[in-house]
Amino acid sequence: MDAWLTRAPNSATVTTPLFRVPLPLPHPKNHGIAVVPPLILTSPPPAPKESLTHPAGRDQRGQPDQLAPKESLTHLPTVLDTFLIPLLSPENHMFDARRLRLLVELKQRGTLAAVAQALAYSPSAVSQQLSQLEREVGVPLLEAAGRRVQLTPQGDALVHHGRTILDRLEEAEAAVAQTLTTVNGTVGIAVFQSAAHAIIPQALGILRAEHPDLRVEVTEREPDAGLFEVSARDYDLVVAEQYPGHTRAHRADLDRVVLITDHIRLALAPDAPAEARPLSAHADRAWVMEPVGTASRQWAEQLCRAAGFEPDVRYETADLMAHIRLVRSGLAVGLLPDLVWAGDAPTVTLFPLPEKPEREVFTSARRAAASRPAVVACRDALTRAARGIHPVQGMP
Repeated sequence: MDAWLTRAPNSATVTTPLFRVPLPLPHPKNHGIAVVPPLILTSPPPAPKESLTHPAGRDQRGQPDQLAPKESLTHLPTVLDTFLIPLLSPENHMFDARRLRLLVELKQRGTLAAVAQALAYSPSAVSQQLSQLEREVGVPLLEAAGRRVQLTPQGDALVHHGRTILDRLEEAEAAVAQTLTTVNGTVGIAVFQSAAHAIIPQALGILRAEHPDLRVEVTEREPDAGLFEVSARDYDLVVAEQYPGHTRAHRADLDRVVLITDHIRLALAPDAPAEARPLSAHADRAWVMEPVGTASRQWAEQLCRAAGFEPDVRYETADLMAHIRLVRSGLAVGLLPDLVWAGDAPTVTLFPLPEKPEREVFTSARRAAASRPAVVACRDALTRAARGIHPVQGMP
């Protein structure tokens, strides 16, 4: 099994191979299935070199393809992409499904620049292909909105059908994969930090032992970003979190499977006395919390306000390892989930909070791809790894 662990593109951490075999396997996202409506008979054009369900311009590890011309929309190798998906316009013109994909991406990402960045195209290439799609359809799909463009009502209607086509492709790929005797291909997983620390290593060990032909790529992402990027087909699976009293935007195209519930506790220096247990006793202390806008930060602030004070947040970082070090040194008070210890003994003093709050850790995949054997195998490994984590020692 090939497994890669990376951080998000704006992180300073570089891609590092965890497990690697000499010959990487083909990316399953490049296994496109041609969907031809009844009574439409066409001669097969040359096999397109771009997958319909995998970001273009990237190699098998998801990295930008440095050898491919950036202007080309057909420069990735595929396995089963033999036909374009044709639809008939009133003039009997063919709609290129790759261009439909660009229109769907524009609806999701909002700007031509964002589409180009996500798919490793140049903005001019995206614009040219969308203009060609307009000519194929015969009606305007985009209109100017200041310095940007927005979809016309006709464009919105076509996006709806484009999403359906991409979903049917993924369902077809999953159906074909289910007929195979081995689980192979590539699965991209987005995961938040404490789950990457506590669950991912054990899950990768299970997958390496049971599915050696499967390649897994893991990237650290914040839950909201990861959910969006799974919906946008940047990843196949996300491990995300849900804090008490906090809801996330509903995405009808994603499912949700609970992995584990995780206690959250007050964290103090190792020598903290028992009388430091009440939350209100730390109204005048310095606090460490995750960045503004995150679900954990919103929940933590509300907890402190309910206790009668506004927390003095002097240290702000998404890195929970930094939280532990600041708390352990006596420089800050924090709120830490049990998962951060990954079954090891805590190195700080932990006290339970009122009502013993828990966060929910869950996975989400696109419903159209959830039955793909590689995704099913990863979910099974994640579940087994999560269940194998021992409770925090000495805590209820």
